[in-house]
Amino acid sequence: MPLSPEDKTWTQLLGGYRLPYDPREAVESLKTPARRQAAWEELWNELHHQGDVGEASYVAIPLLVPVRSQCPDLGWQFYSLCVTVETERNRKKNPPLPPWLAQDYEEAWKAILTLALTDLRTSTDSLLTRAALSAVAVAKGQVR
Repeated sequence: MPLSPEDKTWTQLLGGYRLPYDPREAVESLKTPARRQAAWEELWNELHHQGDVGEASYVAIPLLVPVRSQCPDLGWQFYSLCVTVETERNRKKNPPLPPWLAQDYEEAWKAILTLALTDLRTSTDSLLTRAALSAVAVAKGQVR
């Protein structure tokens, strides 16, 4: 992650409501099963709103990947949120990916592709399968 934990940029990142949002605490909460549902609700609410996403939405993707690697039971929401952010990022009304985040974001999507392909080989959950298939398509550039 190009931002240090103390970097003031964290407090200036805008989410889906175009208000400042730092996703780190909610992403970290995903590691705790008892806090996971509330964390997903917060992330969905703050990172995406009626097609709007922001820099906080983009920075959440590289934050989510290591958590998913540590917690393979995150389920379909991991892929669905990542796909939603990437799909909306490509709309003209949303801000561009910040240059300081581009490399980490690209690396995160390479990891998402690998994780999705692994899940497709092993999962029997239909929601996870559909979400992972969407992630594979988006990771391969098929955003539409």
